[in-house]
Amino acid sequence: SFLLIIGVCSATSVCATDLRAGAALVVAAIMARGESEIHGLHHIDRGYEKFTQKLKGLGVCVSRVKVCDGSTSIQAGGSIGSQL
Repeated sequence: SFLLIIGVCSATSVCATDLRAGAALVVAAIMARGESEIHGLHHIDRGYEKFTQKLKGLGVCVSRVKVCDGSTSIQAGGSIGSQL
């Protein structure tokens, strides 16, 4: 599978539905301008150990936040997209 981004993407709130889709959404959020929120982290956590820490190690502006229903989401700022 692959991710093709054409033009400038804007930040939004999205929900991961499986492991690879969740990782692709995080990559898209990193490329987008603004701050995106990705829900459904249990899919990403199932396949990627210390995912947010690894992204931070690469210089990505990312954090985990608890949402009102008790689940966790990732907030990723467009740290790469804003430089394009």
